[in-house]
Amino acid sequence: MCIRASGKTDRPLQGAVFTLKKVLTEKGGNARQIYDNDGKIVEELSDYAYYAKASSGSDGKVSFTDLSQGVYELEETKAPYGYERLNAQRKWIVYVEKNEKGDGLEVKYDKEYEKSYYKDDKSYNENDQNILTINKDRNTLSNTSNTTELKFNKVDRDGDVIASDTTFTLTKLSHNPDDLDNLKKISSYIDYTTLREEDGTFEIKDLDRGLYVLSETKAPEGYKKADREFVIQIKEKNDTCLSLLKQ
Repeated sequence: MCIRASGKTDRPLQGAVFTLKKVLTEKGGNARQIYDNDGKIVEELSDYAYYAKASSGSDGKVSFTDLSQGVYELEETKAPYGYERLNAQRKWIVYVEKNEKGDGLEVKYDKEYEKSYYKDDKSYNENDQNILTINKDRNTLSNTSNTTELKFNKVDRDGDVIASDTTFTLTKLSHNPDDLDNLKKISSYIDYTTLREEDGTFEIKDLDRGLYVLSETKAPEGYKKADREFVIQIKEKNDTCLSLLKQ
């Protein structure tokens, strides 16, 4: 089974870590639970057990091999940077059974079956936007990140907007918004955006969790550039909202 982890605009995500564990001997009324309530393998079912761990590379792909018939739990144990949402769905149920021709096995996914499997699991979020898709041509796990926007005005000492050609840069230094202790040690950046406006109003959308620095690189005519940089932390306030903190 090969799964491609993707994010915004379907781009592949590197650094996602997954485990795949066989939890039931088969799908249906005769299924037997391979692990007991303490998480230990039931001794007489040890031959059915399967557990593997894999990470996504630059192509976003994760592969698991040697799967036999049965029901498996796929878990994302480490989300890619920028996609560590609170209370996001991180576990899915897939099953392996014979194909329609009966001459081989195929992996299938049924959301309703997954919901019934997790019916007593309060941590399961059936309406989350992390979406697993299994089909014959392509298997994907689409990760969703919370984003926010930054709006600000360039003003004079009286608080009036300066409507003149001005340029700022917004540099993302770290995926960790609390990386303040290492701020001076960071020698590279993750993303870099130039903001140039002539009406004194600036806006940038789709900012995700992380540590940013805002710098003025070209001041309006007749004005001096800001003599300091502005450190911006973007953190998750809750599961659906990011908060923006300036220093």
